[in-house]
Amino acid sequence: MVVSPLLHPVVLSTAWTQLEILIPFGGLVVAFGGLLLATCQFLKSEINHSETRQREEMKAGEVRQREALLEVKGELHTAKEELKGLRDKLDRVVESLLASRA
Repeated sequence: MVVSPLLHPVVLSTAWTQLEILIPFGGLVVAFGGLLLATCQFLKSEINHSETRQREEMKAGEVRQREALLEVKGELHTAKEELKGLRDKLDRVVESLLASRA
C-alpha cells in the first residue's frame, strides 16, 4: 500500500486500533491476487498454445518442403532419363551419317 510519508503514521495507528477497517483492503488484495493468478494462467496457456501451433506449422512446412523436394528430384530424374535417350538417338544418327559417308 502506497501512502504519502505524512499520512503513514496516522494510517498505521488507525489500522492498529481499528483492525476492522483492514478487512475490506484484505478482500481487495485477495481479489487482486486471484485476478493476477488467473491472468498469469491464461497467458501461460496462450503461450503454450501459440508454441504448439508454431511447432505444428513448422512441421507442416517441413513436410511441404520435403514433398516439393521429392517432386523436383523426380522431375530431375525424368529429365536425366530423357537426356540419356536423346544422347543415344544422337549417337545413332551420327553413327549412321558416318557409316553412309564411308
